[in-house]
Amino acid sequence: MQIKKINKDELAVYLPQIISIERQVQDHPWSEKIFLDSVGDNYRFYVLVEDDTVLGYAVYDYVLDESTLQNISVAAENQGRGLGRHLLLESMRMLKDELGIVRMMLEVRISNIKAINLYKSVGFAQDMIRKNYYPMSDGSREHGLLMSMCLD
Repeated sequence: MQIKKINKDELAVYLPQIISIERQVQDHPWSEKIFLDSVGDNYRFYVLVEDDTVLGYAVYDYVLDESTLQNISVAAENQGRGLGRHLLLESMRMLKDELGIVRMMLEVRISNIKAINLYKSVGFAQDMIRKNYYPMSDGSREHGLLMSMCLD
């Protein structure tokens, strides 16, 4: 099992698996276009792979020494094995080592307790609540929790 930083050509190979995972685990999945737009300048795209199988992925954007986690997902059948934690920690380490990132940010649905607990357990702290940020399937809106941490 390894975590790889991928470029646009490599994304084309992994994209069918990534789209499948995204649709499995996200209430409002990203489109293929959003994934394709998330490689290149000011983005880092990491995949967690075993052999040629994608187990998970993480997408970040960055400006100067700050980075924002845009999307992190682990295939449903691989959840509960610590892979999300491993992917998060290792990809943040890679960002720090490769780009000199010192501050990480993210936002998460307030209903996503598992993710919030993971983020808190690795050092993220709550900054604020963004009211009515995320769309819900019933047409209503859900608050987003903004979190950040400094990398040592």
